[in-house]
Amino acid sequence: MALYHILPGEGFLPRLARGLLTRHGTRLSGCTLLLPTRRACRELEQLLFVMAGKEALLMPQLQPLDDMDGLFLIKQGVAAASVAQLPPLLTNEQAAQWQAEMVQSWAKLQGLAPSVMEQHALAESLGTLLDQAARDEVPVAKLIPYLPDVASDAAELQLSLLREVAKIWPQRQAGEGWALPWTQRHATQRLLAAHWQEHPPQAPVILAGSTGAVAGHAALMAAIGRSKHGALVLPGTDETMADAAWQMLPRAADGAQHPQAALATLMATHGWKREDISHWCAEEDSTELMRERVAMLRDALRIAETPMADKAYSTHAFEGLQTMAAKSRMEEAQAIAALVDQALEKGAANALIITEEAAFIPLLEAALAQHGRALDTPFVPHWGETPEGVILLHAIALLVMEEAPEAILALLSHPAQPHFNDEATRWLERDILRQRRAPPGVAGLMTLIERHDTANPPPVPLTAMLSTLAQALRRELSPPENLPRWAQQLLAVFEAFCPATAMKKDLTEQLQSWLTGWLQCYPALTRNDAAQLLDAALQGMDAKRTPAAHTAIRALPAREGRLLGADLVVLANMEEGGWPAAEEAPWLNRRMRAETGLANPDHVIGLAALDFTMLAAQPFVIMTRSLQVDGQIRLPSRFLARVNLAARTAGLEALPCITPPRPSWHDAGEDNHQPFMEKAAACPPLAARPTEFSVTEIDGWRQNPYGFYAKRVLGLKKLKPVNPPLDTAEKGSLLHRLLEDYTHWRNDQTSPPLPTTAHSRMLQLWDKQITRRQLAASDATLIQLELQAVLPLFIALDEEARALYPTVLPERKMQRDLQHEGSTYSLKGVADRVESGAKITRIVDYKTGRAPYQSELKNGTALQLPLLLWLMQAEHPNQTAWHAAYWQVMKKQKEEICPTMPEEDAWPELIRQAMEHLEALIDRYAQPDQPYESCPDPENLPKYNDYAHLAREKQA
Repeated sequence: MALYHILPGEGFLPRLARGLLTRHGTRLSGCTLLLPTRRACRELEQLLFVMAGKEALLMPQLQPLDDMDGLFLIKQGVAAASVAQLPPLLTNEQAAQWQAEMVQSWAKLQGLAPSVMEQHALAESLGTLLDQAARDEVPVAKLIPYLPDVASDAAELQLSLLREVAKIWPQRQAGEGWALPWTQRHATQRLLAAHWQEHPPQAPVILAGSTGAVAGHAALMAAIGRSKHGALVLPGTDETMADAAWQMLPRAADGAQHPQAALATLMATHGWKREDISHWCAEEDSTELMRERVAMLRDALRIAETPMADKAYSTHAFEGLQTMAAKSRMEEAQAIAALVDQALEKGAANALIITEEAAFIPLLEAALAQHGRALDTPFVPHWGETPEGVILLHAIALLVMEEAPEAILALLSHPAQPHFNDEATRWLERDILRQRRAPPGVAGLMTLIERHDTANPPPVPLTAMLSTLAQALRRELSPPENLPRWAQQLLAVFEAFCPATAMKKDLTEQLQSWLTGWLQCYPALTRNDAAQLLDAALQGMDAKRTPAAHTAIRALPAREGRLLGADLVVLANMEEGGWPAAEEAPWLNRRMRAETGLANPDHVIGLAALDFTMLAAQPFVIMTRSLQVDGQIRLPSRFLARVNLAARTAGLEALPCITPPRPSWHDAGEDNHQPFMEKAAACPPLAARPTEFSVTEIDGWRQNPYGFYAKRVLGLKKLKPVNPPLDTAEKGSLLHRLLEDYTHWRNDQTSPPLPTTAHSRMLQLWDKQITRRQLAASDATLIQLELQAVLPLFIALDEEARALYPTVLPERKMQRDLQHEGSTYSLKGVADRVESGAKITRIVDYKTGRAPYQSELKNGTALQLPLLLWLMQAEHPNQTAWHAAYWQVMKKQKEEICPTMPEEDAWPELIRQAMEHLEALIDRYAQPDQPYESCPDPENLPKYNDYAHLAREKQA
């Protein structure tokens, strides 16, 4: 038996390539090499080509372990009849259909009626469990543990489903002959292993890089190990561990978490001993740094049952090993890109980035592109992250929302769709959908556009886009139960608005496959259920990636990266939960999994620890992490924490930690790491500062001067939302106009009308408001229901007021100049209602929300009403008394409509105080060095702040 290993250090594949050339030379073409992945085969072929130099070299036969097909087996001498008996592969769609049928059969037996999404979720978790059982070669019947003495209802239902699966699944497999991917893979590998057992290969066969953690790999390794011409090359076997500790690993409580657990179990199973292992490369490059680094990593990752006898490393082991903590994933990606770019500029030949997060790859690609660098990676985006997938999601939303205007705008505004026109979509958004509510449907939107002001006609491309969409929709919506028709509409919209790319064809085929499969799985599927399934599938299904051009930067998962070598290795996303990643274990707890024979969930920790050892042992390694991910504080990975502990044990305070470098395109003079930002403030010149004010602005000016500056100096206004709903402000505006119209009508009456007459007239005026504002029927009905209880109370209060104040004027506009420090300022305002008697005038302010309290009027935090009275004094100089009141027009009790206000004799003092506050405000901002600050008084914040994002309030 030829048993070898390659120690961590320079890289597994470079040493494997040197050993192959040394041992076989020009006879290499007669060798068969089995490696874990396709990428490993490609990398080894490239390494052999480079190392051979000018010498002619015929390549060996390279075969990925998990991608063996019948042709490879036949080439190895396996009988074609035996190959033909291998079970065909069960496709993902077929497996999903089988699992859905089993869930439905079980639900029917249990008398349950789960929703389609609940059935789909159960089928997916069932598929995960069956996949793990196939990987570990556990019969489905063994997945039924005994019922615990105390079980929850959910556990009982899950176990009952497992019993149903155990009856159906084996029969289904035997009847139709299909196999899951793991089952077929194991069958193929065991067939080859059995053939080599009976007919040992007569040419060199080398299996390298596998730990034997997968059953099929272990069977092949056993057959090759018994062969005269076979050789096994193991990754990173620990030669220094005590024999007692090594033999205890398979039985230790947490032995599965040790980096050597899989190798120790493999060797114990086949009776191999560590003394039988030889070094693959004679020179082994055992530098002092590498020896100490490997010793340090083994000490750091040991388990409690396997303490190191002697510490064989010093601070020298940490040379070339650094850490970096970024604030966020974005900063981490930018820092990694800058570090890699610097390394390549300084002469590094290549860089290897290790990550398990597919979502991190787009951030890396974007950051590297800023440096003019490309990335080679096997990670592929989900369909929902591609332009084609996003357009499909917009099409789904359009149909589910029954052609809502905002859904139409989202589809038309996507820049990848072939009909996109920026001017047209901006016109639709700005001039139509942010101004008024549009009726649903393309036809309703087109009618609204036709009614628009002809002085500002819509761009021609907009009409063309809407016509294309209407044609794709065929102008009629399908009923919810008519899913095939809905699917045809979806495909038609997708075809019309998706760009003609190769990915479009792939996604169209995938979409048709999904819909066909789900119709078979879920006969009662509705379009809303189909939309939810499609959304989940697009967010979880991998798309295809265009292979990157040759680049020196690769981003790989640890399983692939541990076999490679690089001048710079970056271990990214080193947070707990990512390094190591937990294996999903549905339904069964640890005890149940042990009883059924499924793998210990901790085995992934041991495999990740081995990957970490081989990667971190390379000469230059940077371990990076993010302090926050998706708004959540993340702890450092246990591997990183243990290496830090080893550093302190060796006499260092901690691992060398580098500051995330600034990208080269940023201004180097700026400080990128200020922990806090100052509050926003602006100091415009005096000539730009307003001298004319509205009484409604004064309170906001005092509470949020920066908001006043943004509105009055910069002229910025908050945009209305797309297809704006009936919000509080619009509702208040409608009620103000209604009460104004009623007041005009009441002024025209010579005698008080009957309450029923007044109420009827009020409803007629409300109908006019609905027509004028083009209010949706649902919104109009909602407000009218609220008004039914309020209008009689308001009418009665109006008649009582008219008995005291014969003259009533609605919406009274006023303006008055104010002289201050030699300058003239103008104050203006509008009183909702002005009531005048013989010698008294009262101003009424309608409120749809809460009215200010007396305390707010007296302490000067509610200046609007006193300032309106000051304006009215100029309008009625002969009056001797002044009063004001708030009417809360949406209150349903008469005594609540007019809240308690100060007495009449209190108003002169309130007016005087309000003017003092106003003059002080004017005087303060008449100083050229006085800035407009954002919310200077935290105890007096504005109720609404439309400019908080501009002032960056959350960052400050």
